[in-house]
Amino acid sequence: MPFPPTQWDLVTELNSGVEGRRSAALTQIVSMYSAPLLALARMDFRDCQPQDYEEMLQIFLLKCWEKNSLGRADRDKGTFRSWLITVFKNAVYNEMRNGTWGPTSRTNLKAYPKGGLISTSVLLETYGPLMEPQAEDTAETLFERVYQYRICTAALEEFREVCEANDVVSKYQVFVARYVDPMKDHTGHKPLPDLANFAREFGYPSGEACGRVLRAALTEFRSIAAKILARDCSSMQQAERECDLLVGTFLAN
Repeated sequence: MPFPPTQWDLVTELNSGVEGRRSAALTQIVSMYSAPLLALARMDFRDCQPQDYEEMLQIFLLKCWEKNSLGRADRDKGTFRSWLITVFKNAVYNEMRNGTWGPTSRTNLKAYPKGGLISTSVLLETYGPLMEPQAEDTAETLFERVYQYRICTAALEEFREVCEANDVVSKYQVFVARYVDPMKDHTGHKPLPDLANFAREFGYPSGEACGRVLRAALTEFRSIAAKILARDCSSMQQAERECDLLVGTFLAN
């Protein structure tokens, strides 16, 4: 499987001047960052109505397309997502200050593709409680948590594809049962079956054999997640640290 482009490769595509390449790059950015941006917007702009957030993101993305705001990102000045947060906040504040957007001033979106690029209702349904701030959260830390979860789901999808390609689907299934399913209520309180029960359920000869598969699966998942994180990190060391945080937050211990 080819390694997907980094965020900085996407910036290059945004600056290519080729509409198809620019559109594909923006679509990838939307896929990875729309949920974190929605979480940030709901916390930073709390006086807005639910429909305002969808309009807010749609307008921002339209401006990014028209003015290529994201194409001016500079790798020497930090991560791509830190640039994205700054550009997004500035865009919203400017629209509000100029009176061209806001709860009482609706913006004409006729230039936007029918249906837009995102649905905030779908994002809220998909990410559920993760979208809700905790007591100690800032808008930026909430953005990071939702972003980490988005990375986790992307890594899980890639891990599943790898296991299917290598005809070891049970490796993915037992990994999900051991590390992912117990966290689906976002508490991790679901009791974990012992390895012998996992072995019987997934067809391994013993609990010890199942344990070896689980350790290998966790190592492989971590490698995939770290590579995805590295697309937006200044170094592989930073990606590994962020991977530690991801695993500690979204996988059962």
